[in-house]
Amino acid sequence: MSRIGRIAAVFGAVVLSLTGTVTPAHAATTEIREADAPGSLYSGPIQATLIKPLKFHMGNGVYITCTTSSLYGTIESDGSPLTITSGMIGGCTGALPAVAFQDLPWIGYATYSPTPPPPDGSGRDGVFRIPGFKMTMSSILTCTYGATLNANGFNGANPDRPVLSNSELQLDFTGFSPIRQSGGLSCPGTCTAAQGTYQLMGSNGSGSYNKSLSLTGTWP
Repeated sequence: MSRIGRIAAVFGAVVLSLTGTVTPAHAATTEIREADAPGSLYSGPIQATLIKPLKFHMGNGVYITCTTSSLYGTIESDGSPLTITSGMIGGCTGALPAVAFQDLPWIGYATYSPTPPPPDGSGRDGVFRIPGFKMTMSSILTCTYGATLNANGFNGANPDRPVLSNSELQLDFTGFSPIRQSGGLSCPGTCTAAQGTYQLMGSNGSGSYNKSLSLTGTWP
């Protein structure tokens, strides 16, 4: 065999070796499942109920705290779309105690994207992302705030879930900072959620929301 032929043969063997050992990357997938029936995917109505009060920091030591809230909508088994069609928020105290959600429906999605536990991460199981979130806060004046909502999702068995006494899928709003969209300079420029957690439940088809859900999938 000529010198060129030997070089070509060696090069070909190296290429075959490399291509034979490289494993193609797998895309991440998202699955919404019934927690009490892990084999069953869930698509259908959802209800998010506040289980830890929403506390908004308006700056300069000013807070607005809301103790009741519910959001209603639907979700598909692959997490998209996640549609919030209606909602209420109440029991609010502070400088701007009349709080209301605006411009529904909101359309977003859920993504399975686990992170390490603290201190390296949040220990979450995924993220619920809702562009178009908007709310008003009012007293003498009305301030409007909006942004893309990114809420960390924690399954009911996750030891890092915000409310350990609750074993349902939880959405944590902590750190969410919608910005002022209207109301003038008398309204604070941002309001940051210092805390706030919802539980997310599915419907059993009879109008009640008592079906436990989980956010799962595959991760590359």
